[in-house]
Amino acid sequence: QAGHASGSDWAAQGNMLASDRAWHEMGAAFEQTTGTLAQRLLAALDAAEATGGDWRGRGGAGILVVPSEGDPWERVIDLRVEDGDGSLVELRRLLERALGYRKANRAEGDRAGVARAHGLPGTYVELGAIVDAAETGDVDAARALLAELERKDARWGDTVRSMSLLPDLASLRALFEE
Repeated sequence: QAGHASGSDWAAQGNMLASDRAWHEMGAAFEQTTGTLAQRLLAALDAAEATGGDWRGRGGAGILVVPSEGDPWERVIDLRVEDGDGSLVELRRLLERALGYRKANRAEGDRAGVARAHGLPGTYVELGAIVDAAETGDVDAARALLAELERKDARWGDTVRSMSLLPDLASLRALFEE
């Protein structure tokens, strides 16, 4: 089946689909889902899959979201799974991980807690704790946390020093002052 459907602020198209309901179900899922645009797009893909998806079988999946303004090469989310029966499951895992990093990076305070809550890697949680301590002015605690991270891999010192050059992370510069 090939076809399309559209509604307020969305359009769905498809070809080689097992059902002519697919694009209508995609639109309904998009409209009924809350969350980020990427999460709503993933819900639409899930809905198409629930109607039988591509009659040839499962393959890859992807989601690309660009900002409404700015340079055309900028990406909010750009994820893809090239192949596999579980491509939507893997795409969901990647999307949740990407959204977790986005939330942790944009958190104002308790970056470590946000990272932990989203299941981000332990070293990322530790890095968030260093930034949290530096931003609250607890330079001694930040240095101690950095020393722990450097015991795992000495390159973290250079990484945090480089991060301190970013305007949003200028509080890290205090870690390297005498």
